[in-house]
Amino acid sequence: MTIAWELYFQAQGLAPAARCGQQGCTLKQPHVIVAKADESGHHEQPRRQLTGFCEDCWRHTHLRHGREDVADMSFLFNAGVFKKSTRIDPRARLKGRVTDNEFRSFVDSCLKANKSPGPDGYTNECVKTMSHAELEVLRAWANEILALEGARVMTVEEMNGTISLLHKGGTTDDKPQDWRPVVLLNCTNQLVMHILNARLRSIVEKAGILEPGQSGGRQGRSTDINLAKLEWVTQEAVAQGRRSLSS
Repeated sequence: MTIAWELYFQAQGLAPAARCGQQGCTLKQPHVIVAKADESGHHEQPRRQLTGFCEDCWRHTHLRHGREDVADMSFLFNAGVFKKSTRIDPRARLKGRVTDNEFRSFVDSCLKANKSPGPDGYTNECVKTMSHAELEVLRAWANEILALEGARVMTVEEMNGTISLLHKGGTTDDKPQDWRPVVLLNCTNQLVMHILNARLRSIVEKAGILEPGQSGGRQGRSTDINLAKLEWVTQEAVAQGRRSLSS
């Protein structure tokens, strides 16, 4: 059952443009299958990995081919959707060393208590109760990743996550679609992602790229405001005997 769920969730999460990497093959998506992982170390249990199989060339293929490809976006450019992107400060960067006070503020505000830990087993409370000397060691590690020059890539162990299944609340629980997968990341990984997200949000908000109606995922805004506007527009349309359309 576990393998069946892995196959289902991986197939659901394939990039729309996922395809076989062999030259001359069709652009249809490969089938997700389970294969034995290449072992570089010693493990008590044989490891497995999800890979793809192309029914066109009849070969195994990588599932990540084509993940960076997107559909035709010319209609968005023609509509002027990206005109506001010219307002972005050319000096703004996502990378850059984080200061002591800045790092402490991220630890205090972004790492919530009573959350399940990632694969390393360390909870957010463990980081939030660290001494200043211990936090300096963690900040030095974060700055290795966030450095403008000579930054290193996070390792597989640092980026690893544990998948936990949450029931969607239906009347059944024996099908994969009854469950929603949630990835539990290491708190140190989350901390770096919070820093990058805050910097990206600052760049986008200052440039005024997002539309005023975009409320989800933005600080100081709420989708409740949009729902209230929609309810008011609907009531006015009913009172005037007119139709209201929303997208």
